[in-house]
Amino acid sequence: MDNANLESYYSEVSALIKLLCDTWHIMENADDLDTAELSCINERLYADLRPDRYEESYVNPAVAVGAFGEDTGRLFSAFPAELRSAIPAIYERDEESFKSRLDMIEHMKEAGTDAQKLRSVLYDYYRDNRLSESRRKLKAQIIPEHAHIKLKIASES
Repeated sequence: MDNANLESYYSEVSALIKLLCDTWHIMENADDLDTAELSCINERLYADLRPDRYEESYVNPAVAVGAFGEDTGRLFSAFPAELRSAIPAIYERDEESFKSRLDMIEHMKEAGTDAQKLRSVLYDYYRDNRLSESRRKLKAQIIPEHAHIKLKIASES
């Protein structure tokens, strides 16, 4: 496996993690942000998915497969995609969901380039976190005091 590709991959994933963590801290004061600032944040969060950048990003399975082979490449493209699914958790201030994705990346790094180990990391992540996350979100819809975002009811304002 080409070390330059691996370094490039981890650099891209690390940059995404930094961006997500920075956004988490920025959103602590979300009420102070105007629409233009929020738009700029979204532009940065989804930059790798723009057509001019996607063709060179490891989130694109074709790029990851080309760099790491069929099995490992497909799995490597899944990790930044799943990491990017933390964006709603950031806006909802769902720390548990956000941290579970960061933990997944730590386990991915420990697995190295072994496709079977990477597959196990993804499987364990989905088994351990996505079901409980779905339950929490459903509970928040049914029992409003469990919601992460408190909305003012028009009659209260």
